[in-house]
Amino acid sequence: MVLDSRKIAIIPKMLSVEAIVKRLKNDEINLDTEFQRKKSLWNITVKSQLIESLMIQLPIPPMYFDGRDSNCWQVIDGLQRLCTLKEFLVDKEWKLSGLEYLPDYNNCAMEELPRVYQRRIEEGQINFYLVLPDTPPEVKYSLFKRINTPGLKLEPQEIRHALYQGRATELVRDLAENEIFRKECRQIVIKNPWKR
Repeated sequence: MVLDSRKIAIIPKMLSVEAIVKRLKNDEINLDTEFQRKKSLWNITVKSQLIESLMIQLPIPPMYFDGRDSNCWQVIDGLQRLCTLKEFLVDKEWKLSGLEYLPDYNNCAMEELPRVYQRRIEEGQINFYLVLPDTPPEVKYSLFKRINTPGLKLEPQEIRHALYQGRATELVRDLAENEIFRKECRQIVIKNPWKR
């Protein structure tokens, strides 16, 4: 396929969660596009931690919308995040659960949160990219594919390493780089009858 890149027009934008929720309430964001996977795949803990991110003012990843119909955007990327916002703030389908930093607010609905957290959620800023009307329609499919084609999956040890920094992590790194330690570890593996 040949695509004239001069016809691609995608602009970065920002809206508050409150403005996104208004669009959701008025069906001005299509959550049922033909190329998306199923809605609401996240469990309650993951959904709750997205809300918690807004409560503690952590940024959430940007979303992508096809804005060729300015009255009803189509979701290219961000479906699970949008479903979470809709279910918690509009439909009131579930209460917070599994919060990492604010566990006192587990089992709370939006209305049960202190005003400071309600305000942070409502005023939280959502960064997104909007595909403008003159952009060829196949661009949204290409974007979807490129965003959702996974890169290298992190191994559990890589995730632990990223999450738990400190003296122990530094010691393990230093040992891994120490030739004497590595040689001794190889000897242990060679002598170990249980090794694979």
